[in-house]
Amino acid sequence: MQPVSSRFLTALRGPYVRIVTADLYYSQALVLSGLPIVDGSITVDRTSKTRRSGTVTIGDPKFFPTFANSPLAPYGAELNIKWGIAYPDGTTESVSLGWFRIEDVDQETAPGQSNGGLPIVQFFDRSQAVDVASFLDPIDRGGWAVKSLITNLIQNVVPYAGVSISSGLADGTVPGGVTFDGSRWDAVTACAGYLLADAYFDVSGNLAVVPVPSLSQSTPASAAVWTMDASTPAAIAAGASPTGVLVSAKRTVSRAGVYNAVSAYGATTGSAAPPTGYAADTDPRSPTYFGPSPNYGNPSTSSAFGAQLYRYQNNLLTTSAQCQAAAQTQLQNFLGLARSLSFTVCPNPALEAGDIIKVIYPDGRTELHLLDSFTIPLGPSAQFSGSTRTLTYQLSGGT
Repeated sequence: MQPVSSRFLTALRGPYVRIVTADLYYSQALVLSGLPIVDGSITVDRTSKTRRSGTVTIGDPKFFPTFANSPLAPYGAELNIKWGIAYPDGTTESVSLGWFRIEDVDQETAPGQSNGGLPIVQFFDRSQAVDVASFLDPIDRGGWAVKSLITNLIQNVVPYAGVSISSGLADGTVPGGVTFDGSRWDAVTACAGYLLADAYFDVSGNLAVVPVPSLSQSTPASAAVWTMDASTPAAIAAGASPTGVLVSAKRTVSRAGVYNAVSAYGATTGSAAPPTGYAADTDPRSPTYFGPSPNYGNPSTSSAFGAQLYRYQNNLLTTSAQCQAAAQTQLQNFLGLARSLSFTVCPNPALEAGDIIKVIYPDGRTELHLLDSFTIPLGPSAQFSGSTRTLTYQLSGGT
């Protein structure tokens, strides 16, 4: 979660005056400040190729880009959108929702309108710019340090973007003969996968490479950065605030899209078989239990849930140990998907996908969840919706 004051978090639980602003930049120079936003939303999804995307409705028809050099023309212009609170004492506090490249602008004109309807702008974060800047030809980057290659791939397209790579991630070398072709963003994510990390553009418009978030039975309650709570007597007795923010919650138990084992494959060398590594849900308390590790090659002996295998390939991996670590990291993306939560709450724009949150239900039940995606309203709607997953095992006899 972005750093905000306790006053900000407290204000989110009561009535407040919301401020949404958008500034327009071209080549990093401010062109327009305070575009009039009347509606829109931003979706944040760590499972999507582009983490942040959205639309805004501009409250004046004159902003429709009639000419190629019009401010909102989709030829390199970017929006920096912020969401804030105006306090009763006249001060304000806001957070950035991201830097976005304008993709297209729509305007629907009704009969009798002389100046057209309100422009609707669609935008994506800077990963979209990297993705479409495909390699002209297959390129061999063998011998490069992986972290340096990530920086090079990003700044060749977005030279003004910073690149922050978590210091705890061990660097490595791109093996000789590894060729990148097609999407440049796919090359970035392959490098991040080698580092056992996620790569995304953050709210400051810079690339962040961070460890893949995970949730386990040992995750402490203190890891939660925000509490989504009901305000019923049972919830308050369980530690919820009397000014709870949970509006509605839909819990789902499903096996669709759930994998309880991962096999990771690396690059082949000559006629040798590619290195491989495996990871599985080996916790016997888990409803998606795969079985003990010796059963990787014999799924028929796994638990009643059965074997649902996800295959991951990354040509930067050259050893079985690297593949093993990559498989374990990829498994973190699937554990808990069998029990998910779709919710509507009072908005908290400071949240980031991958955050750990605490959920206190109306009956007082408390769970930790990993936040996978959410949508931030920019207009009059107060609906802040999203989805999470949890590892809390609802089995007889306790967790």
